[in-house]
Amino acid sequence: MGVKFLITSTLKSDEWKYYWDNGQLYFEGYWNGNVKHGPWKSYYPTGNLLGMGNYNNGLRDGDYSSYYDNGNIEHEGQFFKGMRDGCWRYYNSDGKLCKETLYKNGRIEKNY
Repeated sequence: MGVKFLITSTLKSDEWKYYWDNGQLYFEGYWNGNVKHGPWKSYYPTGNLLGMGNYNNGLRDGDYSSYYDNGNIEHEGQFFKGMRDGCWRYYNSDGKLCKETLYKNGRIEKNY
């Protein structure tokens, strides 16, 4: 399976959308001078949400969540300047919490 998108300029800016070969949305997000900036979402070929998060000048920043194709959450947490920070929660495909990990500046501080 491939991805279709149209390039109209070598400089990326504003909102961009990428599509799976089947026509379903693959990624959507914003570029600012060739760097990701603002909200981004990705999708499975089925159209279900795969993940969502925010970028600040090319680095992940703020809340992030990832989902199984069945719609249940896979993991969630926060990024700060591109690094995992704070408590991240990991779930199985049935939605049961499996693990919590505390990060500081991208490094694991503690697993629960």
